[in-house]
Amino acid sequence: MKFIWRGKYTGPHQLPLGVLPEGAVQYQEPDTPEQLAKAAVPYSLWMLVLWLALGALKCLLWREWAFSCSLLGILLSLALAIPHELIHGLFFPRKAEVECFQAIRQGMFFVISTCPISRRRFLWLSAAPTLLFGLLPLGVWMLLPPGRWELLYTLGGMSLQLGCGDLLNIHHTFMQVPPGAMVQLSGFHSYWFLPERGGKSAGGNG
Repeated sequence: MKFIWRGKYTGPHQLPLGVLPEGAVQYQEPDTPEQLAKAAVPYSLWMLVLWLALGALKCLLWREWAFSCSLLGILLSLALAIPHELIHGLFFPRKAEVECFQAIRQGMFFVISTCPISRRRFLWLSAAPTLLFGLLPLGVWMLLPPGRWELLYTLGGMSLQLGCGDLLNIHHTFMQVPPGAMVQLSGFHSYWFLPERGGKSAGGNG
C-alpha cells in the first residue's frame, strides 16, 4: 500500500476516478464534504450519548464520580487523525495507491483508493480506527478505578466523535450493499457491484 499525502481538498477534480464495472451502483450518500459533515451530525450525537452513558455507568458501578476530562487526551485524539486515515489505507490491497486529503473547515480528513474491495473488508476498513482509538481506550478505562487514566476516557470519546463520518459509511453499506458485493471508490463517491454478475446489477438496494 502506497500512502500519498495530497493536502487540502479543494474540489472533486483532485480525486482519482476508478474504472467501474458496467452496472456499478452509486451509493446514496452526500456529494460534498459540507454535505457529509451535515449528514454525520446525528452519528456524532449518538456517539456523544454513548460516551456520556459509559461515564454514567462507571459512576453507578463504582458508586463514585467517574466523569473526567484530559487536555492531553484531546490533543492525542487530534494527533491521531493521520494514523486514523493510515489504518483505513491498510485495508486496501498491497498494490493500491491510497491518497489522503484534509478538509479542515469541515472537520475531516479522508482517504481514497480506486482499488475494489469486498463489502466485508470495506466495513472493517470503516470501523477499525474507531474501534482501536475509540472503543478500546473506553473499554480499558471502564475497568480502571475512578480517577485513573482520564486520558483514556477523553481519547476514546473524542475518537468516537472523529469517527462519525465512518459510521455514516457503515450505515450506508449495511443498508445499500448486498452481501457478496464489491465496493469501489471513485471521485467523492462509493459504488458497489456483484462480481459474479460481472458488475451488472439492477438491485433495489443501491
